[in-house]
Amino acid sequence: MKKILSTAFVALCAASAFAAITYWRGGDGAWDDPNMWTHGVPDENTIVQFKDGIGGRVTLTGTCPCSQVLIGTQNTVSEEDAPVVFCGGGTLSSKNIPNVYPGRTLIITNATFITTASQLTIAAVGDGGATVEVRAGGILDCPRIAVGQGATLFVDGGEVSGNLTLNGMFRMTAGSYRFAQKYPTIGSTATFDITGGTVIYGEDMRAGQVFTSDAVGFFPRTPNAKLIVSVPTNADGCSVNLENSPDGAV
Repeated sequence: MKKILSTAFVALCAASAFAAITYWRGGDGAWDDPNMWTHGVPDENTIVQFKDGIGGRVTLTGTCPCSQVLIGTQNTVSEEDAPVVFCGGGTLSSKNIPNVYPGRTLIITNATFITTASQLTIAAVGDGGATVEVRAGGILDCPRIAVGQGATLFVDGGEVSGNLTLNGMFRMTAGSYRFAQKYPTIGSTATFDITGGTVIYGEDMRAGQVFTSDAVGFFPRTPNAKLIVSVPTNADGCSVNLENSPDGAV
């Protein structure tokens, strides 16, 4: 019987076949401290993994390359969250698909996380969905972010760039989200909780166009959120500012 494998699984297998792996020992420390890793400081050919129950604040300095970032363990739901926090002002660069597995939380604050792979996967299994938070000073830049059913992407003052495939929750209280395409791909299980921030559209959106949340098909009607379309000074796109609205009208 033939089996169809997911893109993320195939990419993980391909990366694992050619890359070494090192595990974070747990607790707070610097990325470039060999004592924090089981097999030394990662390089661009090394997979880094934070096993279930292992987290901490990871201080990034300069550019920190790796082959792939795995938060948690595939095919399991972690019962102990143990958040992983990337901080310190540096840049983490992953060339293969990063995965945040069910039950785990990744927080990016005062640091940059970049991947040139096809997407960042925020996995979900039932009530054990994963969470990625991009807080003040944090930057998440990847071609696409895939949020599984029950998982959450939370923008709380940081900056996110990339297209979006959403089957879980998208929350935004402050910060920005820049899309390369006009709309994200929204599944029937997608939900939104938006009370602030700025959404910046890329292609197919031009100065002078006016959209409401219902007309654009981008956000369902969201209580306490208001869409304000501003006209840019060039033809590259519009900014859609999401501001608090006492009556919840759009």
